[in-house]
Amino acid sequence: VLSPTIFDLLEKDEIIAIIGHELGHEVAGHLKDNSRATPAKEFEADRIGAELSGNPRALATALLKIDTYTKEQDAQYLDKALPSFMAKRGSWARQITESAIRSTARTIMGRHPETLYRVKRLLEMDTQIHGQTNLHADCLKMAQTLKSQYAGHSPA
Repeated sequence: VLSPTIFDLLEKDEIIAIIGHELGHEVAGHLKDNSRATPAKEFEADRIGAELSGNPRALATALLKIDTYTKEQDAQYLDKALPSFMAKRGSWARQITESAIRSTARTIMGRHPETLYRVKRLLEMDTQIHGQTNLHADCLKMAQTLKSQYAGHSPA
């Protein structure tokens, strides 16, 4: 979970929040049953992690950064890998490969709730802790910042 990329991508408070999230899985007993991640378990780990770090907003921004970076990396991989693969195997291979990649992504990410829904819940939690805020405006501001800051970002 804490790869070199995470340290390049996230700020210190966001890393602390991510560690809190992962500890949340342990505190909630998710690791004992050795079962798959579920949206309910992820929400619970988000809540515990936000409480442990005291900074739900940092976990929200970390999740957005990771989500944005992951999608960008997937797109770059497809852009680089598929052309030579297709040249050797034809257009049918592209359809099969893209379908397999989408299926794998759905399987993995299907165990996690949609990132923006998690962010909304975390910002609501932040509001409860730190006072009133405009959630819609905060989400838009975060999205705009990430779009400009991480477009084309490739950590060392």
